[in-house]
Amino acid sequence: MAPDQDRQVNENHQQPDLEQLIGDVLKSGDVQALEAFLQRDISEGTTIKCSQQFLAKLDRFVSRSLEQGDSKSACLGFDIICKCGKHLKLPGNGQGLSGLIAQGLIRKIKQWFEKCRQLWIQCGPQWDETLFNLSEDFFEALMVVHEACKEGTYKITESFLYPVGQLGVDPRIYILIQKEAIRKFNLILDKIPVELKKERKILTSQEASDIMIKLAGQIMQGGDYDLQTALMEALCRMATPDQRKELADQWFSIAHVATAFARVHDSEFETDCRKFLNLVNGMQGDRRRVYSYPCLEVYLDKYELLMPADEKLEEFWIDFNLGSHSISFYFSSADEETQEGQWETICINENEVQSYAVTGKKSTSVVKTTVKIIMEDNSSQVVPESQVSLGETEKNKASYLLPTPSMEVKEFED
Repeated sequence: MAPDQDRQVNENHQQPDLEQLIGDVLKSGDVQALEAFLQRDISEGTTIKCSQQFLAKLDRFVSRSLEQGDSKSACLGFDIICKCGKHLKLPGNGQGLSGLIAQGLIRKIKQWFEKCRQLWIQCGPQWDETLFNLSEDFFEALMVVHEACKEGTYKITESFLYPVGQLGVDPRIYILIQKEAIRKFNLILDKIPVELKKERKILTSQEASDIMIKLAGQIMQGGDYDLQTALMEALCRMATPDQRKELADQWFSIAHVATAFARVHDSEFETDCRKFLNLVNGMQGDRRRVYSYPCLEVYLDKYELLMPADEKLEEFWIDFNLGSHSISFYFSSADEETQEGQWETICINENEVQSYAVTGKKSTSVVKTTVKIIMEDNSSQVVPESQVSLGETEKNKASYLLPTPSMEVKEFED
């Protein structure tokens, strides 16, 4: 017996059949065996045989879960795409996600997206951990299909570019789900197939014009600095610098805001973005939803976090985000192996703050915050900043975990 065949036979003998597990869940509703299967590592080169009915069963499982409001089970369906998709062996020559795409996977994902969207709208603009996890898992599966093959990139772009963008500016949706959507919108924008740009004029359509106006409006609404930068990135990806100068007056009704936006350069995106958003947020006075302060020092326990390495950045800023109930700031890693100029973001959510204290020292205030750090494999506490340049993509980023300390100290000008 050939080694590859032996591997397949042995692994199939050791592991339950994935398609059978999905079928069992459809019959009994018990997902424990499927959860256990998905927690196992699948080695490279493993094939998972499935029948012509595999996609139909997966669709029934995900759709039923979403219709019943069972977000956790629906996430298992998305996990199947992420973990098992490339290993699938379909009848005939069907292999991996490209085989499922040929069977109509994109159409199914569109239906799942609409069901997810309805759940997010029903929840409204407040925190719900289960529905936030649903957004993370759905978008992860979407981007796995997007990256799987050329056809996946084309069809996901064609079918999801503007629906995902519209989700990111929908005020009925919780702000961190909006941020997830806009981040993925930017990744899709970064890889629009050339032929799609030529054939459909995808960035010059009325739909594109409408969403750019909404992106600008959402920037003015504020609520989360990191979301605002992602919205800025989207506008800068959709329009050239010359187009932005022409359209700024349509996007921003206040003349000096439009002028300031036209001064944002792709090559200096982070620093220009900071200047623009400080202007936008600061001009709203007591109605502002993002408060930004220049820091003197920032420590995470004994670790000093460094100001982003950019000669044009004059201050080390910390942002208090009222919309997302979080504290965030950008910093540079002291790790010599980290790419020069790489910015990271730390975001501390409200539910992670155990206590805080503010003390005055002459012309400064010292804010000491005790933070409950949740150390998980999928921790998003430290997120490499996507706006290193407008050509970066998500898979070029490293992933980081916060060190184990639970104390954070900040000092900023009063």
